[in-house]
Amino acid sequence: MKKMQALHRVAILAVSLLLCSAVNAQTVSEEARRHLDRGQMAIEMAKTDGDLSDAIKEFQKAAELAPSWPEPCYSLGMAQNKMERFDDALKNLTRYLQLAPNARNAKEVKQLINKIEYKKEREVAVAKAFELMGSDRADWKKISTVDKGPDKSNGLIAYFNIPEGFRMNKGALEKRNGCYKMWHATWRGWVEWVPVRINGRFFEYTYGYVVNGIYGNKKGYLVQEVKGEGEIISLDPVRTKTVVIDKALGLLTDANELYRFEEKNTTEYVMELRPK
Repeated sequence: MKKMQALHRVAILAVSLLLCSAVNAQTVSEEARRHLDRGQMAIEMAKTDGDLSDAIKEFQKAAELAPSWPEPCYSLGMAQNKMERFDDALKNLTRYLQLAPNARNAKEVKQLINKIEYKKEREVAVAKAFELMGSDRADWKKISTVDKGPDKSNGLIAYFNIPEGFRMNKGALEKRNGCYKMWHATWRGWVEWVPVRINGRFFEYTYGYVVNGIYGNKKGYLVQEVKGEGEIISLDPVRTKTVVIDKALGLLTDANELYRFEEKNTTEYVMELRPK
């Protein structure tokens, strides 16, 4: 009798396994596997963010066709992390662990989730720092100034090129041309506000102006270009370090002759922002 019961349980288990296999075969269709394979090949061939976008599309299609299949979620999360799409990466890696809690790489995935959460928090903090830079709610304080040469700095001009005076315009950060109202800054179409290019915690901007000057025995207008290359070096308090390069590009005479030469001075500023 006990032997019959044992055989009966084995038979039920075998049938259950067959049923599970059938369900899995239906859930993970060949089409879903095809899109996963295509996505993995796109990852292998990826050289640009555009290539990663192609892989993500393939993984998304595989996940749509097999919503209970863990592998597309894992692949999606990894690709999205590479593209720094942290919200999407966290969503899909968390979903992967829900579908495969006992996966061999579960520990590594949990560690990766912790790291992505930190990166996301830092990204949000950096964005808030740039928002503070562009607001009228911040007091700027100069912490240090280092004249790095090679040419002698013009103290008056350097004063107007201190890396402060930013604003947010339609969600984009802009830097004020400090020399705009002091000298002939409108020459060659230069404007009072210029865009700030942001890459992570780094930023840069360029503007120009023209000032009365002398080069050799020639008198005219010195054509100047200012470039700021900065980064956010602290989040609490918010501090920036900016290298400002003030470069003379040439002398434009009254006869409209341009004598080209290059002289420049480099100054490093550390500035602190405090909310008012």
